[in-house]
Order: sequence, then C-alpha cells, then structure tokens
Amino acid sequence: MQTFPVPDTQYSIKILTAPLHKAFGAIFRRTLGTDVLLFAYPHAARRVFYTHFCPPLRIVALAQDGSVVYDQVSGPGQLVRLPECTAVVETDPDCTLDLAALASILRRLAASVGLGGSFSPEGVNASSGSWSGDANLDSLIYRMLETALIDLREFKGRVAALKTLPPYLRGTLLNAAGLLLDYADLVQLPQAALDLAGEILAAETDCHAELVVASAAGEDWASDVRADCLRCGQAASWRRVFTTPAGMPCESAWRYNRPENRVPLCSRCADKVGWRAEAGVRLYLAGLVWGARFTALERWHQAALANQLPQDWDREAYPLWPAEFGGETWETGSGALQYAVPQPPQRLALTLLEAGPLDLHRSGQPRGRSQAATPWACLAAYASQPGGGSSPSGRPIQAGFAA
Repeated sequence: MQTFPVPDTQYSIKILTAPLHKAFGAIFRRTLGTDVLLFAYPHAARRVFYTHFCPPLRIVALAQDGSVVYDQVSGPGQLVRLPECTAVVETDPDCTLDLAALASILRRLAASVGLGGSFSPEGVNASSGSWSGDANLDSLIYRMLETALIDLREFKGRVAALKTLPPYLRGTLLNAAGLLLDYADLVQLPQAALDLAGEILAAETDCHAELVVASAAGEDWASDVRADCLRCGQAASWRRVFTTPAGMPCESAWRYNRPENRVPLCSRCADKVGWRAEAGVRLYLAGLVWGARFTALERWHQAALANQLPQDWDREAYPLWPAEFGGETWETGSGALQYAVPQPPQRLALTLLEAGPLDLHRSGQPRGRSQAATPWACLAAYASQPGGGSSPSGRPIQAGFAA
C-alpha cells in the first residue's frame, strides 16, 4: 500500500494494489475520515463490491479515460455492482474532493507508481508483475515439488490411461514429471515417483511441446464464463466459428476450444443473422469481437488445414500460433492484454473494414435490452462510418493489425 497526500487539502490517497489490501479495504473502520482508498486494476471490467463490516461509503468508479461512470453513497452490508471501470475510489460520504481534480490526481499517480493501463491516455492496457523480496524461494520450490507429487500420485500404474485425458491435464502431468526429474539430484524424492515421472515423459515423447502449451492455454473455460448474446443481450451460448478438422490430433486441436474461436449468440439471434449457414457471418463477428487474436487464429487454422505451419515455430515463445501470424512480439502482438478479453467493437484497433455479408442495420430489432445497450449497436454504428458499407469483394472483416 502506498500513501500520497493530496496537495492543498487534508486528504491522502492510499493506493491498494495487493490482493490482501483490496480484500480488506474499509472493513472494520468506523469512518474513512480523510483517507481516500484507490483500488487500481490493470484492465477494465465490471466489478462487484460488498460493503460488509464497512462504514457508509461514497463509491466512485472511473473509466479508462478517468471519466466517472458511477458515483453513489452505499451503506453497510450492500452488494454494489459497478459498470466497466479500471479504478474504484472509496471515500467518506462527506468528502469534499472535486471529482475532476481527483481523476487528474489519480492519472498522475498511475504514471508515477506504474499502475499500468489505469487511465492510460492511449487506452492501451498493460499489467506488470514483481517478486516480493520477502518471498522464501526454498519454500516455494518445495511447495512446487509437493504439488507435483500430488498430481502424479493419482496416476500410479495408470500411465496407459494418459491418452484419454484432456490435453491441458496431460500437459499439467508432463510439467509435474519434468519438475521432479529436474530436481532429482538436489532433493531427496521417492524413487517410485521418479520412475513414474520417467514413464510419463516416455509416453508423451511425440507431443511434449504441444501438451506443455496446452497446460497453460488449453483449459476448459466456456462453462465457467457467462455469455451474453452479442445481439440482444440475453443469456446465450459460446458458438464455435471453426469446427475441428477430422483427423487432427487432439494435442493440437485444443486451440479450437479457445475463446478466440467463440462468439456469444443466443439461438434466436443465431438463426436471425444466419450464423449456421453463412461462414462469412461467423468470420465477420469473430473478427469484430476478438480483433487481432481471431485474425491470428484464422491464419493458424488455414495453415494447419494446408499442412503449412512453419517448421521453426518456437512454441515456448509463441504458444498459440507462430510469430508471423500474430505480430513480431507476443507482448505487443495478438497476445497483448487488450486482445485477451472480448471488447466492445468500437474499441478494437481495426486496420481494415469491409462490411462483408452481414447487414447490421437490416437484421431486425433484437428482443431483450434496447438495441442501443448491446454491442450490436456498436457494430452497426461502426459500419456506418466512412469506409464502411458494402464491400465489392464480399470479404469478411479483418480486425487488429496486419502481421
């Protein structure tokens, strides 16, 4: 926690970045008095605050550009749902700080203490990591070895069943086996565990690289992430853009389960826009929702079908797709944080706009929320701008950057 006085006032801003500090916040305090609590986040998202055991609070949510998107006083024991924001400020209800001045101060603090994407004038999110000087490295290593032993213990005598597991789980076991063998000469480990680790490595010899990548990027996620229909805003399902080609090994096919290959649409809206019948519609919407990440996935898909993936593909540095498909560096290319979650389409960095086969204005008025409150309206507004409209080539939109 860092504390900064507000010039010419009695107030001080406490920046909460550690998870523990954010969890406690104003809990058990009778009043915030002259303290202003700032909860800073590396990217914009909707958030929920619970004022359990807190005094009455004025809660202010700030967007990426520092504008106020929520400002209300909440009593103790309330569940406060906040719109998309990158920072949340809690003050005493009687705080006299001017919001415009406060936002300006927070912008300067964000730049001075390295809060990454908070209030970035370019609107580009970034996150940073650090290693605590108090961390005991020996304890961390022993804990990792303990976790690896627990992971492998369940598969003693069942190595033949590895091929029936999801790729991400096979990759997790492969990582655990490699860790144990790496430390076999430094730490006394059970010989049975080392033998099992060797069996697992031998059984997965042909696909080490893909399984290790899958352990970090191939976990099932769709059942845990809520899908709101892109068109009407109602409950929806995550619909696939590309289907898994017949005969593709599961060690590589897990990429088709990635978020970049899904678009949230309900059944009614899927029928209305021709999702199942029109491949161009699927490409068009996925490109708008996912931007550069879908562009890179599409290039990988086409290369995989043609058996033309680069032979020198460095999966350790570029785990999802080759460097030439997604930008020169993973951090600034399609792997950058701004492409990691679905974004309102008008915020995507589009380098080419061709309206493609989907007429956003003539697809009918969706049910549910008003059309102005859904991403669909953003798509229609973007297509109306100069450069939009019908494309003589009929080519679906390509979003993001040209790799």
